[in-house]
Amino acid sequence: MSTLLFGAFLGKLDFFGFLDGRHEVNSRFLIGVLFTSYSLIFTTVLIDLSNDKNEHAIYAISAALFVGVFALFNGNILAALASGVLFIIFLWIISREARKRLEFYIRLVPSELFFPILKKGILFIVGMFAVINFFHSQIRLESDTLISPDLVRTVSKPFIVVFNKQLESQLKSQLGDQAKSTENSAAKRQIVEFVLKQTIQSTLGKQSENLGINANAVPVEKAVIYDNGAIDVAPVINLMADDISVSLNERLQPYFFIAPFVVALATIVIFQPLLWPIEVIESYLSRLIFFILLKIRFVNIKKETREVERLSL
Repeated sequence: MSTLLFGAFLGKLDFFGFLDGRHEVNSRFLIGVLFTSYSLIFTTVLIDLSNDKNEHAIYAISAALFVGVFALFNGNILAALASGVLFIIFLWIISREARKRLEFYIRLVPSELFFPILKKGILFIVGMFAVINFFHSQIRLESDTLISPDLVRTVSKPFIVVFNKQLESQLKSQLGDQAKSTENSAAKRQIVEFVLKQTIQSTLGKQSENLGINANAVPVEKAVIYDNGAIDVAPVINLMADDISVSLNERLQPYFFIAPFVVALATIVIFQPLLWPIEVIESYLSRLIFFILLKIRFVNIKKETREVERLSL
């Protein structure tokens, strides 16, 4: 069940949706991936504890089910096969690490047993994220939609805040205390539009032709001017989002073969530190689960006597 859910959640997950404004649905898929991957890791450890002779057959069937479900929900066979290879390696690494930890620990400490296993498991999950984004970016590049208008609007939000402050300071330097005055608002709007156009032209410079954006055609009249002197250029960017996305997609076409690798690498760089808190939470959760399993005697601790060779002088 965990394998089927893991393949379904991972297949439906669209990381570009976080940038396109589809946060809620993709957040659910991401949470589902994290929970089911944790369940898979813990189940793999328990299978290794049971010393089941059919464990390799179990892993092979799990991998086949994962590839089938992932392909069904994702629709990309190559992405499914690549993720399937990583899934097999994921199960093998977890099993190998669990066996090594279980054989060589002297005193059972759940954090020392599970945390290294979780850490390596999460690393492969991030690798699967990178594979998915690699193929998603290829598809979006082919259809000239790697940079969508919604992506432009989302990414531009923090820059708009900075740009608004910069524009307000320039406006105050021109109007002084009158910037916050409500009198002669028509004249103030003319000055705002002039300052905005000058700022855009100086910011774009020679890049305006390369970006396919005509600085003189920017709809500066759509900027919002508040009575207290504050300015918001978000409506201007929102109206230009379609043109900006088209221009950026055209500029990315010469890098068709490189861009997906850059996206995949960026996925690893971004998600690896972000998932560290998840590792800590899952480590404490493993302690609790293991404590319960010991209490109900689902698993038992046996003491063994071993001979150990040591070097001495």
